[in-house]
Amino acid sequence: MWWCALGVNIGAEIDGKNDNFERPVLVLRVYNKDTLLVLPITSKEKKDVFHYAMVVKVGTVWVKLTQARVISNYRLLRKVDIVPERQFEKVQLAFKKYI
Repeated sequence: MWWCALGVNIGAEIDGKNDNFERPVLVLRVYNKDTLLVLPITSKEKKDVFHYAMVVKVGTVWVKLTQARVISNYRLLRKVDIVPERQFEKVQLAFKKYI
């Protein structure tokens, strides 16, 4: 699966960076052409049960398991990277354990 950048945050979602308040997210599932399930990603090290460490092109990032969101695909700003299938499966397992 792939990860990409979202635009401005809404409500209790964690803030992003830059002028567009970009927040990288991991796309867990595409429901249809309009909506998908995502998990936000942070570059700040988090060692707890609520985060899953993942190594990607830019280094180690942490997937925030507590902030799964169904979003509109129109919120996606750009594609950042593709997560290897094995790594993606590990994130899915961590998320399933969490929920």
